[in-house]
Amino acid sequence: MSLAERLDHIRAGAEKRISAEARAVMHAAVTAVKDSGVMASIISTGAQLPAFSLPDGTGHPVSSHDLLVQGPLVISFYRGHW
Repeated sequence: MSLAERLDHIRAGAEKRISAEARAVMHAAVTAVKDSGVMASIISTGAQLPAFSLPDGTGHPVSSHDLLVQGPLVISFYRGHW
């Protein structure tokens, strides 16, 4: 199954699990972000990031330099407690 097919499957499941009211709020929030113009300043795929330090899931700082010494780095941001 391709990534696009998997995402379509996830979206279809969300349509069943999430109420119409909640979906409307979510769609409005996505539209507001897109309309804000912030998307024009995002880092593009393959771009090199400057060195940084961010808190991990437990709040402890993690250095990109320290992680890159171990190999390629993938960064995943999550909202936290829902």
